Amino acid sequence: IIVLVTDKERLLLAHNKGFPGKMYSTLAGFIEVGETVEETIKREIFEEVNIKVKNCQYYGSQSWPFPSQLMLGFHAEYLSGTVKPDGEEIDIAEWFNYQSLPQVPSSKISISGRLIESYISKLKEKDLPGFK
Repeated sequence: IIVLVTDKERLLLAHNKGFPGKMYSTLAGFIEVGETVEETIKREIFEEVNIKVKNCQYYGSQSWPFPSQLMLGFHAEYLSGTVKPDGEEIDIAEWFNYQSLPQVPSSKISISGRLIESYISKLKEKDLPGFK
């Protein structure tokens, strides 16, 4: 699974220890045997950044070659907690305003980029103050 966690105009993005440079992305993890997708999302987000989420909504999928899997993309909303990276897989996790994002994966090749792009488009549709 791969998940974009949002809180109104903020997007939670993380830097994985294996990422090059200052690339940030959405959070991801593997479904365990016996888990539902929703349980996986909540567990992975809590394990990786110590927060709880709600309203998990399916977005789409992408073939994932490592290790020959299918990546299922979701949007989820922040519920509670303070962001604290696990330090093992995630070394940095921060909230970013949609207007000032760090370097993220391209939407042309990554479902993470498409999740981010789709959320920003949804904000534009709501005609939030500051959008021009």
